[in-house]
Amino acid sequence: MINRFRAVDRKNLDTFQGIIEVAGGYVPLDFIFKIFNHMKKNPDGYDHHWLANALHTAQDLANLHSLPEGARSIMYAVTLLMETGRTYDGQHPHDASGAFAVVFLNEHADAFFTDEEIKSIFNCCRRITLTNMRPSVDTQIALIAQEVRLLTDVFYPNPAKLVVDFVKNNSTPNLSPMEPDQWCQELAEHFAEKYGRKGTAWKALPIMVLNNKQEQLRNFQIIADDRGAVGDLVKNNYNRIFAKR
Repeated sequence: MINRFRAVDRKNLDTFQGIIEVAGGYVPLDFIFKIFNHMKKNPDGYDHHWLANALHTAQDLANLHSLPEGARSIMYAVTLLMETGRTYDGQHPHDASGAFAVVFLNEHADAFFTDEEIKSIFNCCRRITLTNMRPSVDTQIALIAQEVRLLTDVFYPNPAKLVVDFVKNNSTPNLSPMEPDQWCQELAEHFAEKYGRKGTAWKALPIMVLNNKQEQLRNFQIIADDRGAVGDLVKNNYNRIFAKR
């Protein structure tokens, strides 16, 4: 597999090998190869480079949560598949990713997962609501998947991407009554309320993650609390923010 990949994509070999190091012993290599090539078509910030970071984040979090070894194949499959639909449906990427997940699993990991496992992977890709779910390994995987979405760009800092996603996914202040600089600062305030030191984004994280990842979280919170820097990110990424809204 590595030899086949080396022949067709030398510039991404290190990224691919990093993915294999995490997931190669848990899911079929040909399956990983197909997903990797698919993810190269994704928008910046959700591409094959993000996938490598997401898998390392998933590995980190799985260890913190003491996820059973037997459940890791499902966890890594969810991580590989959770953004596969973004190229084709930017408005509802997680619903699209759930559908893509089933196709990829049936076509490229045939008989590797049971029907129940495929259902679990499908649900995790669609960001199921965890409220009232009974404690189980499936619930644990769903919880880790949500943490992977939140923390990948924190552990591997990409504040510009998070700013773009934050503005796209939330109601933005009305542009008309504000000067552009004022509008950017208003957005920076809202961003700090979510991702700053006292941000709401961290409230759902379990204690073991908060305690073990203090440095990474604090470093990112410092960035998020810098209203001037975040305001500049809004200005510098205006075209990305309002593309295909």
